[in-house]
Amino acid sequence: ISPVNMNEFLKHTASVVEMLAKDKGLYFKVNNSVPDINLLLDNERLSQIIFNLAGNAVKYTNQGGVTVDVSYDGELHISVSDTGIGMDNDEIEEIFNPFTQINSAGASKNKGLGLGLAIVKLLIETFGGTIKVESTPGRGSRFTLRIPCSVAENTPDEILLKNENNRLLNEIDMTKLSVLI
Repeated sequence: ISPVNMNEFLKHTASVVEMLAKDKGLYFKVNNSVPDINLLLDNERLSQIIFNLAGNAVKYTNQGGVTVDVSYDGELHISVSDTGIGMDNDEIEEIFNPFTQINSAGASKNKGLGLGLAIVKLLIETFGGTIKVESTPGRGSRFTLRIPCSVAENTPDEILLKNENNRLLNEIDMTKLSVLI
């Protein structure tokens, strides 16, 4: 877990998924209402979650597009919505099971092992969060997740500069120190 600036994180993440969407002629929007703060999160796992959800949204959408909404109120809230093929209630109940794939019309050409959403759910629950799904066949889906996290008190660089006494190294008087080269 380390400080993650959500503005920078979303720019990087969105740029990759946006290319996938553009290749299919879809729109891809990110609505980020998180202020310019650093949140204590697992950057790699959060990337994995966002790439999987947004990537699936692009994969199962043939027209229209994908929207990612992000907010923070003591918890990180992320919603990934698409105008894709959607799912019925039976499919929604099964999608987080390993090796499960959608069998709806329009899904047959999409390949994969069916592990992505099972891993996403496991990661979110490991963080103490939750994920919900709303979907209508032929109209699209919305995955909404909540991850508890806190605001980092220091920037990533300041955290790296802390010594064993938890003091920022730039606060230590180094004028009387000698350096052996």
